[in-house]
Amino acid sequence: MLLSLRESTTQLSTSQHALEQKLSNLERNIVYKLKEYGMERNHFSISLDLATGVREIVCTVPRGVPMEKIVQRVQQGASGTSYSLSDSYMHERNERTIVHFESSRRDEEDIRVILQRGRYYAAHTGEVHFIIHGVEALSPSDRLDYLTFPYGGFTYVLIPWKDNATDYYSLLQRYDQAVLTKIPLESMIDRNTVRSRFTIMLDNNLSEMELKIADILRNAPTTRAVASVGGSRVLSNSRSRKTFFKALSARNIPFYDRRPISALPAPNTDQERKDARSQGLTYLYENVSFDTDTEEDILPRLKQVADRAIRSGSVTLWVAATPAFISALEEAAPYFEERGIHLSPLP
Repeated sequence: MLLSLRESTTQLSTSQHALEQKLSNLERNIVYKLKEYGMERNHFSISLDLATGVREIVCTVPRGVPMEKIVQRVQQGASGTSYSLSDSYMHERNERTIVHFESSRRDEEDIRVILQRGRYYAAHTGEVHFIIHGVEALSPSDRLDYLTFPYGGFTYVLIPWKDNATDYYSLLQRYDQAVLTKIPLESMIDRNTVRSRFTIMLDNNLSEMELKIADILRNAPTTRAVASVGGSRVLSNSRSRKTFFKALSARNIPFYDRRPISALPAPNTDQERKDARSQGLTYLYENVSFDTDTEEDILPRLKQVADRAIRSGSVTLWVAATPAFISALEEAAPYFEERGIHLSPLP
């Protein structure tokens, strides 16, 4: 038995049978579903109200998780049981949220779930994925601050046509770092196209694209994701876009489209995501960058990122590597940890 059923202090007596009975399936489900927020046995208290015949489970829930999410998880606990939701409301005076369930069986008591905030934070409320570019241009000591950051991991951008790409990739592997590799695609404006043997052109066929992708990734076999450089000409053309997605899909790694909304033509992310899905490719449009000018400006923005991760569960940000950013992030790390937010590489 996960928890013991205790007699409510407001009651004079109750039967030994009621005290010894096991938790209902609903109560077990609720305990199980709330464990993901780091809740332990001492965060639950169950009693039987003899006056109303209602079983009451008081849950001391963590900070850092929106109450709406917790209520949703509690409501999901009724799935597969004889219970159904009958009422849910917030008691503003004592800042409690009440969720009431009724059973379709006569031999089961109604269950009232009381959610109240504790003083602790959830063990895991969200994740932040920082994609870092430009680390190879830092001084050796500043570079080491990133590669040995003690509070989480990053994903590092690799540009394969740069002269030092092979050495940089070896350095990232030495420190067991995740890699995102950039792939150059032909742009609508020629001067924005990276001209190299790697560049995927509008008129390339499937075989040519596959060979270029293989060439790009040969020296970075542990690449977790790829992103485009340029690409407006290739990605805005339906035929070449589908061909590129098909060539990339065999690699089973996500594709991050980095073109700004202001690009001409503007990215049609819905259609491109649909085309990618038809080829079995994960397509992600992510063009959120992080201003890393001064440490004073970075700290409040990092806290905004933490709050956003709590609300959405996951945030991905592109960051230019600077000494100011890694210094500010180290200072903000306790803020992230207290709220159960993990800094992690791309999955």
